[in-house]
Amino acid sequence: MLSIVETFGPWVAAIAGAALCYLLAGRRWTLSGTQVVVLSLVWVALVQAEGIFPGPLSRLEWGDGDRLFIAYFGWLAKQGNAPFLPELAGGADRYAFGRIGGEFFSIRLLLLQVLPLWAVTVVSRVTVTLSGIAGIYLFAHRLLRCPRGVALAFGMLYATAYEFTVGLTFLYGFSIAGLPLLLFALFAFRNDVRGWLGLGVLGAFYIGTTDPIYWLPLLWACVVCLWLWIGPQSAVLAVGGLLVLTVLWLANYAETLFAFFQFLPWSERASGGPEQAPDLIANLVAQLDYMLRPVLSFNYAGWPFGLPLIFALIASIAVRSWRVAVAAGTALALAVATVPLQAMPWSALGLPFLATYRWYLQYGAFSMGLLAGAAGVAAFVGRNHEWRVTRWATSLALGIAAGMLFSVKVHSGLQTLTRGTFASLTEIPNLKQTDWRTDPAARVVSLPTQLDPNAMVNYGLSTFDGAATLMDRNIHRFWSTGVMRGANLPTREMLGFGLNSDFIQCCQPLDIDRLADLKLLRLAGVGYLLSYRKLQSAELTQVSGPAEQESTHTLRFLLAAPQPVFVYKLAAPLPVAWRATAVTVLPETADDTALFSALETQALQGQAIVHSGEPQTRSELSGVAPLSAKRSGSTIEIATGGVGGPVLVNQTWLPWWSAVTDTGEKVPVRSANLIHMLLEVPQGARSVVLSYRRPLFWAQVFRPPHSP
Repeated sequence: MLSIVETFGPWVAAIAGAALCYLLAGRRWTLSGTQVVVLSLVWVALVQAEGIFPGPLSRLEWGDGDRLFIAYFGWLAKQGNAPFLPELAGGADRYAFGRIGGEFFSIRLLLLQVLPLWAVTVVSRVTVTLSGIAGIYLFAHRLLRCPRGVALAFGMLYATAYEFTVGLTFLYGFSIAGLPLLLFALFAFRNDVRGWLGLGVLGAFYIGTTDPIYWLPLLWACVVCLWLWIGPQSAVLAVGGLLVLTVLWLANYAETLFAFFQFLPWSERASGGPEQAPDLIANLVAQLDYMLRPVLSFNYAGWPFGLPLIFALIASIAVRSWRVAVAAGTALALAVATVPLQAMPWSALGLPFLATYRWYLQYGAFSMGLLAGAAGVAAFVGRNHEWRVTRWATSLALGIAAGMLFSVKVHSGLQTLTRGTFASLTEIPNLKQTDWRTDPAARVVSLPTQLDPNAMVNYGLSTFDGAATLMDRNIHRFWSTGVMRGANLPTREMLGFGLNSDFIQCCQPLDIDRLADLKLLRLAGVGYLLSYRKLQSAELTQVSGPAEQESTHTLRFLLAAPQPVFVYKLAAPLPVAWRATAVTVLPETADDTALFSALETQALQGQAIVHSGEPQTRSELSGVAPLSAKRSGSTIEIATGGVGGPVLVNQTWLPWWSAVTDTGEKVPVRSANLIHMLLEVPQGARSVVLSYRRPLFWAQVFRPPHSP
């Protein structure tokens, strides 16, 4: 039944919406500016109803629900002790709190200083969706001379059809949904104080909520494509504004980009499988199929992109307009630009991660297709076909928008039923009051699943550029091959703390040992595991939550107060620092089986597994001997009590770690146990301080001459 509703419901809504609009429009249907504003606000309320009004259907940020949740508690836990360097801030998610990697200006962080998290989420949902409508409407009506009704209908369609205008407003901000509005400013504003001020305000919103790597090339590509068929009001403002935005963007994210290239030698992009020789023809056909197939489904290009584009092509032939033809051609070029990008030898260039983000260009094509359709409508209107074209174009656009709105509501309902609401994640009683956490140094994680850069922060592990693109190669190997045993399980929030169907089935306990190696979690210092579902493992002891798994009916799930979750304790997680019982040399050529066997049998007993050096044995130590250790931002202070020897630290090695004793003697720092660091503490040292000091971009730029 549900599949029938999902498949045919949008079509029924689209046909009914188009027919109703066609009947209401008549021959003389016009809109005033006030009516446009009112209708836009009403449409935003319809699109975001369950996202902006509190209640049992108040939905999460799609795709990032559990990450938002983990980030929320991780961020609260780190208040007063939040390191600046993002690679040390495991537990604070960039999507929730905007700290992508040391940017100077973040609108999310500014808003969170004065508003609670739910309020910032609501603000982003309203303003981002509204910016999508405004951008398409203003560009189509003011610059292309498209009738108001059609321009507004196209704006409503754009604001309803795609994930980045509806469901991921907190994640992407204005960077994609509001792109048409920024393009309108660049092409419509005049070269005066007013024009530059308006562009500056819009630019601040884009720079303050954008993605640090991929937004700028997309903006440049769209500007070039538009310039091929429509000239700006002021070339000085368009070119100068684009250059100013570029400079400000680079300045804001200079630390991110600088860190990005510093980390490349030690990092890995986990998305995607092994590279294969691309089949250009097959990829081109698949891309055209996605962009043009007449499918009426949320976040599927199909009708919202294909219909305006086809209309523009017909208009270019019917009225012999080269401008409309070029507009349609540039939109189509952006749509298929991902295909040659996929064929680029990114690995040979040392940039394999770029292959996974080629789809950003097609996000720009979505709005460009609508603008091409608006140009086609304007061309027909200029040939005295205004009422017919306006009536049909408006009816079809609003009909498709109604179908997409139906699809959005179905999608939102399914998300709510399977993943919960905002309150069901942020109001869980035994996670707001954590009396069960008797070991404050132990990591608290959600159910383990495959690791990718976006999910790393769920596990409190080190992040590089705010979990945006890169992750430590050793962490990835440890987690994916070791903890998850290389199993082909869903990634990101599809397991984790998200309400995946595998984790909400009732009522038998889930055998977690078949999914993950919990012993290796202890190696990473994980002491607590959270789950919506009762778990079964000899490694776990429940310390909070219900006694048994109970079936929850839909109505109770939506209306009742959030229930406590299952919290489990892992016995004897490794501490922050301890004396190594031995140093064992395992050749770097050893396979994964030998490595992880050594980690489970030796490292968990306090030994250090290294790839080079001299083996050592300390017969006086029979097990893990914890040392008093205190983390403070980017430093770790370890009390050694004057006793020397090898000391292990539960922190991933990177070349910017250094250590010094209380006497000022430098201590060598090297990698051990794949995810730990090994120090050779000299005899007599009472304490050792580990410091992480990666060179920062602006510190290098403004460093005084001849300074070390």
